Amino acid sequence: MIIALNQIDHIEKRGISIDARKLCEILGVPVIPTAAVKGLGIHELTEEIVSPVKEGILSHEVKYSSKAEERIEKLSSMRSLRGPRRFCPIRILSPTRSTRSHSIQSSDTWQSQEW
Repeated sequence: MIIALNQIDHIEKRGISIDARKLCEILGVPVIPTAAVKGLGIHELTEEIVSPVKEGILSHEVKYSSKAEERIEKLSSMRSLRGPRRFCPIRILSPTRSTRSHSIQSSDTWQSQEW
């Protein structure tokens, strides 16, 4: 877990001071002050998010049920799909409104999928 203290610029304008380091010590998770609209702290937040993957602590790949993984692998081998190898198949298999209309599956398959 990472805490982004967004709109830190507004907080500071009101004369409120938040000690992010102390808060990090108390909560035991990284606390990053940000002001997204101004881009403040975004680089630090991004680095904090990806650092466990870079350091090999976490895998960047989510594992699904064996049935779903089988479908993902089958779709990943299709040459007509463009983009990251697992992203497109997962989007196709995800039962979301935006992907249903672009899916190669029939509507009754959506309702019977087990994840």
